[in-house]
Amino acid sequence: MSPIKQIGCIFSAFMLLLSGCQTAPEQITYQDPLFQCEDNWRITGYYTPIEKDYGVSPYKQVTLKTGESHKFKVTFVNAVRIEGWGKTRFGWYLGYFSGNWHKSPAPLNSMGKTLNVGEVAVDTSLIPKQSTVFIPNVQPYLKRTIFIATDVGSAIKQKHVDVYTGEGEKAKLRTYSITGNHPVCFGKNG
Repeated sequence: MSPIKQIGCIFSAFMLLLSGCQTAPEQITYQDPLFQCEDNWRITGYYTPIEKDYGVSPYKQVTLKTGESHKFKVTFVNAVRIEGWGKTRFGWYLGYFSGNWHKSPAPLNSMGKTLNVGEVAVDTSLIPKQSTVFIPNVQPYLKRTIFIATDVGSAIKQKHVDVYTGEGEKAKLRTYSITGNHPVCFGKNG
């Protein structure tokens, strides 16, 4: 059986469990018109850096969109520019998007909601926001295979899914573990 058919069977079984059915059919085949599975999607990870994790570094002044200014370690600021949000030594989160710096009590996704582990950034021309996304090969690293498409990113184009892995150094290491080409299944209609 091809990897996609195997994933389809696993995904169908998972969806069966979610639907509340008590008995499984004798043979599960992946023919659900609401879901699509494809090989060779680029999977990457993103995380929230924590300023306290960064060693000795020069400081850089950052001016928020509100006009408020703060100094942060340059290495931390550079990481936030890449990852989107970072936890400051003050306990609030510094974000960078739309060419501006922002302050928030939590890291936010592109919908302005708190960003949580289990969310992914996608190209919304291929996967609609709020779609369920199934990535079976990341289970050993993230202890999950089901994600929700809630975010976007300027580098997330075509067959690319960026998985949010959490905060800090352990989350950063998880991004390295999951990076690669993997099969992905997703809901066609969100």
